[in-house]
Amino acid sequence: MGWKSQPRWHKSRRYWYCRHGGRQHYLSRDYATAVRRFAEIVGHDLPGEQPLTVAMLIAEWSRLHAKRFHGEWLAAWDRHGGQRRLIDLPPDHLVEYRNHLQRATVPRRRRRYSPVTIRSYVKLAHRVLTWGCERGWIGRVPDKPALPIPPSGERHIDGDDLKRAWATLPPRAERILRFILETGCRPSEACNLRWPEVHLEHRVCVLAQHKTASRDNVRTVPLTNAAISVLSEIGVKRRGYVFLSRRGQPYKATSLRSICKRRGFVPYQLRHTRAQSLADAGESVQDIARWLGHRSVTTAMGYVTVRDARLRQLAERAVPLSPALSPAGTPHQTGKASKSTRRKAAPAKKRKRAAARGRKAG
Repeated sequence: MGWKSQPRWHKSRRYWYCRHGGRQHYLSRDYATAVRRFAEIVGHDLPGEQPLTVAMLIAEWSRLHAKRFHGEWLAAWDRHGGQRRLIDLPPDHLVEYRNHLQRATVPRRRRRYSPVTIRSYVKLAHRVLTWGCERGWIGRVPDKPALPIPPSGERHIDGDDLKRAWATLPPRAERILRFILETGCRPSEACNLRWPEVHLEHRVCVLAQHKTASRDNVRTVPLTNAAISVLSEIGVKRRGYVFLSRRGQPYKATSLRSICKRRGFVPYQLRHTRAQSLADAGESVQDIARWLGHRSVTTAMGYVTVRDARLRQLAERAVPLSPALSPAGTPHQTGKASKSTRRKAAPAKKRKRAAARGRKAG
C-alpha cells in the first residue's frame, strides 16, 4: 500500500491541496511547501511506509531537502511522471523526461524551457532517483541522458549598452537592479532579501537561504559603498523585505526579468558584469568565486573573460625566466641566423642525402 492521496492543484483558486482522512487539506501556493506539508499530513497516519510512486519519492525528498528553487523543478517532473510506480521505471525514464521538456512550454508563460533549465531539471531528477536507490526503494537508477549544453560566450554588459538600458528603468526597479549590479548577488537573493539579514555595521548581508545553501553554509554578500547608498535611499527598517514594488509587494524574479527584457538584457547579466569588472581590476579567480558565492572556482571561471588588455598588462609585469641573457641584460637574437653563423652540413651527410634522392627518383 502507498499513499492514497496526492497533492492536487486547484485551477480556479490557484493553490495546492490534498484529500486525506475524509478531509480536504489546504497545503500552499508554493509547490515545495505543499509537498512538505503533504508528507507531514500523510506521515502521521502512515509511519514508515516507503514511497511507491515518483510523486511519493518527490514528496519524501522535498520534506528532507526542500529549498525554494526546487519547487518548480520538481513540479515539472511530477506533472510528467508523478503517477509512475518506482518498480516500473524504465531505464530510459530520464531520456523521456528530457524529451518532454524540450517539447513542452513553461506553465503560464508563452515560451519553451531553455537548455540551462532542462539541464538543471534532469540533473535534479537524477539526484533524487539516486537518493532513492541508496535507500533501497529503487532497484536501478535510470540512465542519465545527454543533456543540452548551455550557450557559452560573454554575458556581461558593456558600459554603453548598460547606460542606454538604465535610462528608461522605473525608480523602484532601478534600485534593486543597481543593488544586483554593485554586489553581484543573484536576482533571487535580492528579491528575497530581508532587513534582518542586512548588517550595515559590518558591510555585509548574511543569507541563510540561497541557491548553494547547506546545513553549515551561509552566504555572505559584501556591500560596496554604492550598495549601501541604495539601501540608505530606501530607508533602513527592522523587518520586512528590502525591495518592494509600487504595489508594496516584494519583487518576483519573473517580473524583474520581464522589466529587463524590454530593455534588451536579463538581470543575471548584471551578476556577470560585476564578475567581469573584478577580473579586469586584477582580482584572482578564487576571490571572485568567494564574492559570487560559488563553491567551485571552475564555476566562477565561466563568469569572466580574460581581455587582451589584461593580457598585455600581465606581459609587462612578467618576470623574465630565460637564463640565456647577454651580459648587458638583453636577450640573444631569436630571428633567423646570418649566413656566417649558420652551421654547414658535413660533406658525408650531403652525399647520403643526394644518394637517397637518387634512389627515390629511380
